[in-house]
Amino acid sequence: MLIAERLPASFDGDGHSPGVDRMPHQHSAELQDRFGGRASPRCSPARWSRRVAVDIVGLLEAAVVAFGALLTQYLAGSHPFGPHASQLAVLMAGLLMGATVASLLARQRLYDPNQMHDLPVRPFAILAVMVAAFGLMIGLGATFGILGYEALAWFADWFGVSFAILLLLRFAAHEYLRRKTREGHFNSNLAVIGSGPIADTLAAFLKSDAVGIKLVGVYDDRGPERTARSTQKPRSGTVRDLIAACRAGEVDQIIIALPQSAAARISDIAARLEQLPVALHVCSHVASELIPERTVEGVSCLGPVGLIDLKRRPLRDWGAIVKRAEDLVLGGLLTPVLLPLLGLIAIAIKLDSRGPVLFHQKRHGFNHKTLVVTKFRTMHVLEDGDVIEQARKGDARVTRIGRLLRATSLDELPQLINVLRGEMSLVGPRPHAIAHDDYWELVLAQYAGRQQVKPGITGWAQVNGLRGETETPNKMRARVDYDLHYIDNWSLWFDLKILLLTPMFGFINKNAY
Repeated sequence: MLIAERLPASFDGDGHSPGVDRMPHQHSAELQDRFGGRASPRCSPARWSRRVAVDIVGLLEAAVVAFGALLTQYLAGSHPFGPHASQLAVLMAGLLMGATVASLLARQRLYDPNQMHDLPVRPFAILAVMVAAFGLMIGLGATFGILGYEALAWFADWFGVSFAILLLLRFAAHEYLRRKTREGHFNSNLAVIGSGPIADTLAAFLKSDAVGIKLVGVYDDRGPERTARSTQKPRSGTVRDLIAACRAGEVDQIIIALPQSAAARISDIAARLEQLPVALHVCSHVASELIPERTVEGVSCLGPVGLIDLKRRPLRDWGAIVKRAEDLVLGGLLTPVLLPLLGLIAIAIKLDSRGPVLFHQKRHGFNHKTLVVTKFRTMHVLEDGDVIEQARKGDARVTRIGRLLRATSLDELPQLINVLRGEMSLVGPRPHAIAHDDYWELVLAQYAGRQQVKPGITGWAQVNGLRGETETPNKMRARVDYDLHYIDNWSLWFDLKILLLTPMFGFINKNAY
């Protein structure tokens, strides 16, 4: 959704906005109105991804079938592929059979995330799938002369062992996931904007614990005099309160349940909410009519209510796990490798000027949370507060070694500590000083959308040459556009591409000083 941008009338164009350098507190009320105040986190169980949970069940069941092949060979003491075949052949056959069985079980909807509260066991469906998979392998093996009839008894044993263990695993997963669902670990926290009939319908539907969605609040900016009906759940506050709840991590998805006649209000509210790391939907009678066909991408439903999906939550399900694993593995490898370089830089800083080697500064991280980033000191001053002057070309505050470090971005390397702590990522939107964030959040309406993911040491904007001073709104707008493109199109391969490009385009740039 394209959001309108607003420039202050007094922007002086020299890289120092009035909101940053001269009037640091003037816009605090407007920022609170847009981004919400503080909210106290509520005590609730840790929430897990439904998609990841059922995928793990599928991987375990595929592994069970593969393990069944090795167990059968150990118990039977014979080999189905002839006396000269290796044990690796049995393992490869087991992995292939496991993948086939899991794929067929998925087609039978036995890994449906929406059935976490009652994961289906369906032993006869599992039996039919295994008969089909084993029959297919035996038929292909006999056709190409890989298997003889004497191997049928071995496959029958493998079938029996795998089927028995698979049923035990399925029953165990059924009980475990049902218990964890009752405890609320798989609940998706939903907030509704609008206290009219649509909100009533959603509240009634979500009373069932089996749905796995918890209605955590109904929000509405309108006063009681403008809402003829009240929902089955008491109103929790205004949109500003909802934003605060999202910042506190209490909401996973939002539904705007306003009447079609309130198109302008829907657009305005959506513009305020799309910067949050949550899924965003709008109720629509058009979407409701499309539900039976399900032919339109971006259309979904929640019970009887049709929804238009405005945005999905970034880095959901496996995305967050893969991203964190990437940071831990690559960050853990890079840190010891770069230790000699870090030591040389520290010595150079001490010899060049008086002061500490490291510089710590507060910045905004994921979901507007405050973190303290660590950098090599590159200036004679240590600025961290409401007024921070951005470095300019020829800035006298920059030390001699600092010019080299800033031009090559080597001053950012200590942020590997932030990465290993989980506060930052190797790749992501670069974090800015909080004073600068406060200003640009008022100037560019999409700016805060950068905080839907963890900030990074390098990013898509940086490898495309968008570094250094942002003295005009157009420069910052271009940087924000690249950051939002990264968030919308994230993948492991995209991250690896950026990391490979960083030494060539991200470290050295004429605009960095």
